[in-house]
Amino acid sequence: MTTWRQSFAFNGGGTWRFFTREGVKVPLKEITAEAAMIEAQEGAVAKDAFLEDIKAKIRGAERGELTPPDDVKTDMARAQGIHELRWSREMHLEQLRWWRLYYCEPLRLHCERVMLGLRFAEKFSPEGQDEDIDEAVTRYNWWRQDP
Repeated sequence: MTTWRQSFAFNGGGTWRFFTREGVKVPLKEITAEAAMIEAQEGAVAKDAFLEDIKAKIRGAERGELTPPDDVKTDMARAQGIHELRWSREMHLEQLRWWRLYYCEPLRLHCERVMLGLRFAEKFSPEGQDEDIDEAVTRYNWWRQDP
């Protein structure tokens, strides 16, 4: 992990890779599951809007166009070197919901400007967010052990 206070997401851009387990890009699977849940609760239009928001945020990070702290937060207090992409959307009954994609920029891939997506989750509470950050750290540690 890097421990810099900036990220490629708002400093020139980079490319995405995602934590993979047993051939599955886990954060992308988490996004797909969230989209399915939104579709079941609110319909296809809400699901499509959710997925478009995610695509726009990820593309913005690739181009280095995000703005801290609204779009991205670096070096989480709980885990230095873990960053988060942030977004929210007003959903059914004007309920505001928040999502996070936790990622890092591994030192061994720094020259390639790689952002490694680790964990995607909806933010429900500070305690739940702590668990999500811990899971991102665990996934990063697993990733580091892979050849």
